[in-house]
Amino acid sequence: MSTAQSTPHASTWTAPTVRFEPEPAGWVSLAAARTAPGGAAGFRGELGLTGQGLVAMSGHQAEIWHPGILTKMIALREFARGGMTPAWVVVDQDSNEPGLIRYPSRPGAGPGGSGRLISATWNVGRLMGAADIPTGSRPAWTDADLDPNWGERPAATGGVACGLARIRDALRSCVGQPTLAAQLTGAAVQLAGDVVEAPATFMASAISRTGVFAAIVERMRREWSDCARTYNDAAASSPDAGLKPLAIDRGELPLWRLGNGQARRRVYAAQLAEIPLAELAPRALLMTAILRQFGCDLFIHGMGGGIYDHATERWVGEWLGWKLAPAAVATGTCVLPLRGDAPPTAQDVGQAVWQAHHARHEPGILGDAWASRRKHDLVAEINEHRRRGEDPGASFDELHRLLSRIRMENVSGLDALDRRAREMRQGLVDAKVAGDRTWPFALYDREQLAALREQVRARFSGAER
Repeated sequence: MSTAQSTPHASTWTAPTVRFEPEPAGWVSLAAARTAPGGAAGFRGELGLTGQGLVAMSGHQAEIWHPGILTKMIALREFARGGMTPAWVVVDQDSNEPGLIRYPSRPGAGPGGSGRLISATWNVGRLMGAADIPTGSRPAWTDADLDPNWGERPAATGGVACGLARIRDALRSCVGQPTLAAQLTGAAVQLAGDVVEAPATFMASAISRTGVFAAIVERMRREWSDCARTYNDAAASSPDAGLKPLAIDRGELPLWRLGNGQARRRVYAAQLAEIPLAELAPRALLMTAILRQFGCDLFIHGMGGGIYDHATERWVGEWLGWKLAPAAVATGTCVLPLRGDAPPTAQDVGQAVWQAHHARHEPGILGDAWASRRKHDLVAEINEHRRRGEDPGASFDELHRLLSRIRMENVSGLDALDRRAREMRQGLVDAKVAGDRTWPFALYDREQLAALREQVRARFSGAER
């Protein structure tokens, strides 16, 4: 990959941070305290989870994840070291667009350019051209589908440029996969291989081939009103999750209808008799409910899942009487080394803008103490004239002549203050880009990701096994 415009702005990275809820020391006790319901062993076997003992599970959409998601996979592996089976679910019924790779760019880094940081998007592979087509319903990209100009990305640093090259190479090595979801998963696992060994992986759409799913769909057919009502009550109880209510008046159910190359469609109770089970897939709350009830003994969420799954627990608890396997939250933050200096604060920017504006009216900001004193004397004279009912015109004219002269004599100083204010404002924008924690993990230095892994391991080091 060409890196002519990819000079790093910093040579070192800051240490990653991790967050867990609850602390890993108690996870084993949480998982061991629950007795899996009848049918769990059969369900796990149908998904190919054939390992012995307790099952720990996590997952995400098919894409090149950010480090927070990678943290979940590392935590899953560390937790499973005590003999558990780790499993990763790929949410392939989701219609995320994995071909749009976000990356930090510095397009003006060449001679005469500004070198400002921006968030750019690389269309790495062919888009479907239609909305809401799940990654599991789309064919894998061929080599011809991948961007032929992949080496011309104006990346912010050489390290980011190398990361983009690694992403495309990993996607090229997985062109033979049956779906785009499988290709992205294979590429992500390959890219993460330096940091973590991949757990057993399965597609969420495979849930529709299980006996558990068939039984739940049949119960939905009989109890669709109660299903939708309790779902909406649970969604309303967790407003921070942003869950949309089901259209009860139309008999909407928490299912998707899938078809190869087709947009996913909502499912209504009146349609269930005519839709083959193989074309159905659970929506988010139903998916995690089934997996936490039958598929695992502990589920590891990220921050978002940790919020919406409170609604899941309430919904299936009221409708089905289920008490789900415990859930934990794991996430991590890595920051790319995009700046070599400390970013300005909003207060710094406000001060710089204030100085640039007021320097035209306050000579003291420009270092002219005499003119500053004379300005304040003239302002006092003007106010005194007005208090006495006298015409302040002469003093007012002198004040304007003074300020005009100071501005003419200090053009370069005023320009410097304006330039500093612009740079500070841009620095605040740069800081937002530089502080973004959601870049694809492959853009980060391998040593930085290894440090993330060690942070996770350190939190598990004293955990019960």
